[in-house]
Amino acid sequence: MRSPRAIAAALVLLAVAGCVALLRMEDPNAAGDALTIEGRLSEAASAYERAARGGELRAQNNLAVVRYVDARWSADVDRTKRRALRAEARAAFSDLSEQGFAPASTNLALLNYRAKRDTPAYERAKAAFELAIEQGDADARLGLAFHLARLFRHPDNRKRQRLLKTLADEGDATAAGEWGETLIALGRDAEAERYLLQAAEAGNHKAQAELAFRFPDREDAAMWLTRVQEAGDPRGPYRLARRRLLAAQAASRCIEDAGEAAELKQIDRWTAATRADACGPVDFDAVDAALRTTIDLEEARLARRRGAAARRREAVQRIDVRPDGLRLFVIEDRSTMALVAESVVGIQERADEARAVHAARMARFEAATAEP
Repeated sequence: MRSPRAIAAALVLLAVAGCVALLRMEDPNAAGDALTIEGRLSEAASAYERAARGGELRAQNNLAVVRYVDARWSADVDRTKRRALRAEARAAFSDLSEQGFAPASTNLALLNYRAKRDTPAYERAKAAFELAIEQGDADARLGLAFHLARLFRHPDNRKRQRLLKTLADEGDATAAGEWGETLIALGRDAEAERYLLQAAEAGNHKAQAELAFRFPDREDAAMWLTRVQEAGDPRGPYRLARRRLLAAQAASRCIEDAGEAAELKQIDRWTAATRADACGPVDFDAVDAALRTTIDLEEARLARRRGAAARRREAVQRIDVRPDGLRLFVIEDRSTMALVAESVVGIQERADEARAVHAARMARFEAATAEP
């Protein structure tokens, strides 16, 4: 019979053997992934390089990603160096793609993501996304959908629409938001509402703003705009300004109609005044306030992206860390929402013009409803 000491020693040996086995089974990319998430790309590159020495494809892909992002967004990189870095990354991803590694095919596509349509870069990205899908990267479908031409008459647009609808019906919130906006552009607002709501509930700010603007009679319209604004996204107050402008213009026309009916003796002046009261408020100051908030939020957003350090930080944060391999960035809708200065100025000009028109309408209304 073994002594208690011998039994304890045997248990210790078993525990040590178990730990050694676990260490051997540990993901060789785990250390690099953790460092990438922390933004320590130089250290992550060293970790991936050690893992890649054994020919591990995922480690090679990850190493190419962090090296490219780390060098591409350094402060001293000029245009020539940038092109060289892109060529180096393309060669690494191409080699892995030819070996059947799907995430590398996706990264190859992301190097030319959303290139100008019908250019060689556009076609290269499209072919790489399609290859990644064949190789089993399901996420590449979303990348391809966003990459394909948005122009409705373009031959690729039908495929884009099919992909977006399929992905949205499968529960992809990013695709749902884009598909909802596509349906609105196609004049199918009733169908769009469901998809925009799906994306809004998942936290898509663009969809939240669009849902509130396109469907202002919804009980939750104000809530969605508030959420967008609280997140520091200019789309909320921008959409609110547009909505308030349309409401003010509609109320102004309503008052004009009441005054015209009184002028033509179709109704008496008391009835005209009652109708005008029911037209709703004509508050152009509220439009101005929403536009000022829009400009403030847009300036703050741009300020956060100014400078090489800020842009590098954003690029590092966008690296998509996945168990099957890194992607250069998260595939999402990063299109700007037309909050350039001309758009805000355009609404302001329309509001100023509508304010002047309303003043003339009110003068006419007061004349028609004045005491005889």
